Amino acid sequence: MTTAIFDLDNTLIRGYSQFYLLFYSYKKGYIHLLGFIIILLWFQLYNLHLSNSTQRIMEYAFRFVKGKTPEEFDNILEDFHKSVLWKKYYPPAVERISYHKENGDKVVIVSNAIEPLVRIVAGNIGVGDVIATKLEINNGLYTGKIIGDVVYGGKKVDAIRQSGICLEKSFVYADHYSDLPMFELAEYPVAVNPHKKLFKHAKSDNWEIL
Repeated sequence: MTTAIFDLDNTLIRGYSQFYLLFYSYKKGYIHLLGFIIILLWFQLYNLHLSNSTQRIMEYAFRFVKGKTPEEFDNILEDFHKSVLWKKYYPPAVERISYHKENGDKVVIVSNAIEPLVRIVAGNIGVGDVIATKLEINNGLYTGKIIGDVVYGGKKVDAIRQSGICLEKSFVYADHYSDLPMFELAEYPVAVNPHKKLFKHAKSDNWEIL
């Protein structure tokens, strides 16, 4: 079976899904103003490659989930998707998912975003398999902590290999140079909305650019 692996942010979604979620959470009162400002500052540092404390800031950002059941958080995510995120889909990438599904290919979304959020997106576009950053649950409640590694860069490759996904004749769709280790798994790499550095790499290697 051919496998098609899709990144989420700036690939299936225009922009950053977790940024949209955090802004939504602030507007809904789940996150206080000071906390939101701290997260915004970190987000800017992250975009400028001046911070690599990804796990610590993600746990800070999503501490509002602590004490909620998966069902309660899923209800928040469903409302967020309905009111915000569905408008952010990138149609050509969604069309590629439909193409792969029609061909009988296995489609997987791989993202550093939190798994409950990625599963909401996957469920709404008919994808059953996701690999994403896991939130800890203890006694049926979220603890606000992350289990294992944030699924980013080379950690995506580790998670894909651990999942046992067949990589023969596989496709990888992503937007960022940090996903180069994941692209190297693919027989058919496709750069989607590529950042400048990835665009140059894709052009020099004759990749498809979407």
